[in-house]
Amino acid sequence: MPTLFEQQIEMVMDCHDVDERIRRAFEADWRAGSARPIEDYLPDACDPSVLATLEELVSIELELTWKSRRGDRPLVEQYLRRFPQLSTRPVVLRLVQEEYAVRTRFDSSPALDEYRSRFPQWKFASDEILGEQGSTAGSSSVESSVAPADEAADPYATVMLALEQCSALGYRRPGLAHIAPINERLAYRWESAYRTGCEKMGFGKNLPLLMLPRWDAGSVIPWLQKKRPDVILGNFYEDELEKIEAAGLRVPHDIGIVGLSVKSMDSSISGIFQDGQLLGATAADKLIDLVERNEIGVPSAPFTLTFHPRWNPGRTLRRPA
Repeated sequence: MPTLFEQQIEMVMDCHDVDERIRRAFEADWRAGSARPIEDYLPDACDPSVLATLEELVSIELELTWKSRRGDRPLVEQYLRRFPQLSTRPVVLRLVQEEYAVRTRFDSSPALDEYRSRFPQWKFASDEILGEQGSTAGSSSVESSVAPADEAADPYATVMLALEQCSALGYRRPGLAHIAPINERLAYRWESAYRTGCEKMGFGKNLPLLMLPRWDAGSVIPWLQKKRPDVILGNFYEDELEKIEAAGLRVPHDIGIVGLSVKSMDSSISGIFQDGQLLGATAADKLIDLVERNEIGVPSAPFTLTFHPRWNPGRTLRRPA
């Protein structure tokens, strides 16, 4: 079971998505052969997305370096020495799973015992290292996801508020595009709110739903052109609107855009402001409280503290009649 500190770190990372603009810039530079060190891309240390973004950049570099078959191919330990803030069991396990997967795909499958000898302190089981590959082969591993306390913007309330705003503006065919791993990690709250909200608000059935392995607005466009929602809920950022309009979809004339995590209350994207600084500060306060009380382990009654989402009007939805 993860330690108390590891659970709190995971809680903070779950509250905040990867900075997609940084991810896209890093991946584009890497593919162009002009990538700089990961440190040059990271957001400010106080940015609530920094840990999730760092883990994502390390995963990308692992994959692309092994795929290129050029130069020294990195191992997880090298990144842990550079970025000790990643040294928690859940993060290390995900990086080990990534390394195992890319080595299997682009080189040769390493022995599972290699990882147990490299990381004796974590005591990784074989099915843990295999991850999704192990599940595909018929094995599975269940690990407790209970944290002493969770702080998050309520995903269910977030989607419900977005759907209410769309309904009030006359939209009738909302679509949802989201990130599958985050949806799964948060017990499918994004998807369940979408399905329930659409039913309760009279949007009908068989509405467009897209779950992506990672966020990429470019992957959303073919789906939009095929499914034809009149408004789409997703993790959109300002610089992605140009891609949508370049595909011949005018915003908001042809399609409305709702961001599920806009950067500020003055963003041009209509959508939900989750106030990442408040979430991160509250999670840190909770961690300090636990340390001061010398509490360890999962309490008999874990609790979740959620923040009510705030609506940012923006300019990507039609104006009220």
